[in-house]
Amino acid sequence: MRALRSHSLPSRVVAALALLAFLSACGKWSTTRDPVEQVIREKGPGVIRVRLADGSGYELRMPKIEGDTLKGLLVEHKRQTSFSRTVAIPSGDVRQLQVLKLDVLATTFLIAGLGVTALVVGFAASGGLFPEGQL
Repeated sequence: MRALRSHSLPSRVVAALALLAFLSACGKWSTTRDPVEQVIREKGPGVIRVRLADGSGYELRMPKIEGDTLKGLLVEHKRQTSFSRTVAIPSGDVRQLQVLKLDVLATTFLIAGLGVTALVVGFAASGGLFPEGQL
């Protein structure tokens, strides 16, 4: 039973770090000057941000173009519920469009950092340089 406990802490630490990494999502918002219709059809982004002529802004999941209208599920960061509502915005009202892109450099460093952390935690859990009774 003791062996199971000694390996469960490092496993939990590594799992928690991996979860944190995925939650932080190594992405960055990139502004594009391309027309909304073109971006949605060619790039098929999963999430976009739009700024409208009246100054309001929205973050939309699963955006799509229907005719001359941009539709998507509104991401509401202030609410604690998982309910989303579909919004429809005339594409002519969009003044700025941002697409979430993967930041390759940040992702690479994150994965490398997680690997080093896992090695250090595993090494420490195994007794390190001086296992018990050998000092």
